[in-house]
Amino acid sequence: MISKLLALLALLPFSLYVWAEEVAEQTESSANKTSSDSSAFWIFVVCAVAVYFFFFRKKGQGSNSATARRLAKDAKKNQALAVVALKDDGSFADSTGAIVDTSKWNEEKLIKTILLQYKNNVSPDAVVAALQSLKRVQAGKLQLNKLIEKYFDWWLLSMVDDQYFSREEEAFMTEVMTKCGTGINYLKADRAEGFKIARLVRDLLEANPDPVIDASDYPVMLGKNEIPIWGERNVEFFSTKSVREYHSGNRGVSVKIAKGVYYRVGGSSGYSESHQVKTSLGTGFVLATNYNIFFQSNAATRKIGYDKIISFEPFSDGVMLSFEGNHGKPFLIGVKQPGLWANIIANARNWQ
Repeated sequence: MISKLLALLALLPFSLYVWAEEVAEQTESSANKTSSDSSAFWIFVVCAVAVYFFFFRKKGQGSNSATARRLAKDAKKNQALAVVALKDDGSFADSTGAIVDTSKWNEEKLIKTILLQYKNNVSPDAVVAALQSLKRVQAGKLQLNKLIEKYFDWWLLSMVDDQYFSREEEAFMTEVMTKCGTGINYLKADRAEGFKIARLVRDLLEANPDPVIDASDYPVMLGKNEIPIWGERNVEFFSTKSVREYHSGNRGVSVKIAKGVYYRVGGSSGYSESHQVKTSLGTGFVLATNYNIFFQSNAATRKIGYDKIISFEPFSDGVMLSFEGNHGKPFLIGVKQPGLWANIIANARNWQ
């Protein structure tokens, strides 16, 4: 931040220099001086805007790189907070055992430090007791279950910052929530779904069949030993194909060198390029099991076995599938969480 401010302040002497040069050259009238003042001002404004765009503006907002930087920054903060350990008397100590002064900490930092105590092998009872000791809770201004709901998204994200939600972490989180008077069934739908997804990915990787959805909500007939994994409604399906476009060149100009001999200059040959064209196949549902993926679009249901899938690739707007019997035409499923579905396709057979 200091370097950015210095870069901005460096424009001031430059503007004064421009102003002085113009004043020296324009001596005809006071009006000309006023004009020079105005010129110097606008030069400073233009340069300041340039510095803002190069140094201050956040690049890639909403992009994957910006999200990755934010998650990495949050993980680093969590790691720093986790070093502070909760003692039996409710105080905090650093890695050397020295007591940490938390009197100047704001409530958010204090609560996050308390919720990260699972990394220090602290019991859920100690965490709940620490939460109850907060002044806002003691004053009755904030119930514990509301406090957990407020920070649940951050808490779950901090637990899976290593891309893995262990059973120990799940047990710790569940017990703390229960003792605070809340639970997964009482959370908002999107938060409860995040908890289920974290569990699901872990169970797929560990080859531990533990269904989190009910297949009876989908009008399909499952086979023997077929387990539902995940489903999604209001999904739009697309067929894709490559279209090649030809761009013609230009002939240029013919220059006569000798009788009957011409040389063409400035010409260019044509070229072709291809791009993908999507065609909507309708909207329906998609259901993944440990043996197949079911698609329903425009009242037509189709079942694809994982052994028929040739390749798959997640994109920002869905997952692209290529499978046998489709004449090599890629098939795009417009699911909300492409990364989750790619993980399911890769690991679904672990439940067989």
